[in-house]
Amino acid sequence: MSDIRRNPHADFSGFGSRELLEAADLLTALATNHPDFLDDEIAVEFNPNSGLVFLVDENYNVAILSNDRLVQFVTCLNCGTEGILGEDLTLTLNQETCNHCRPN
Repeated sequence: MSDIRRNPHADFSGFGSRELLEAADLLTALATNHPDFLDDEIAVEFNPNSGLVFLVDENYNVAILSNDRLVQFVTCLNCGTEGILGEDLTLTLNQETCNHCRPN
């Protein structure tokens, strides 16, 4: 990811039409309802391997669109499972592993 402070503009050269439309939807959702979990220095990013377009802040909090609202996307630090916080992945911000990795 680029250093947002040094590079205050977005580079969309790697984005196709679909990714640009997703970025527009993300920015519209951000402008109309800024979620509490996103801090300052928000950037639009695109993972060409997964095709995922997302917002990320300076603390690496990630937001994606789900049902036209921004939700927090998290990754289990132990197994790499990814999902929406509280929906796909039983993981809280104070835990480092998901429910699949924690011993019963």
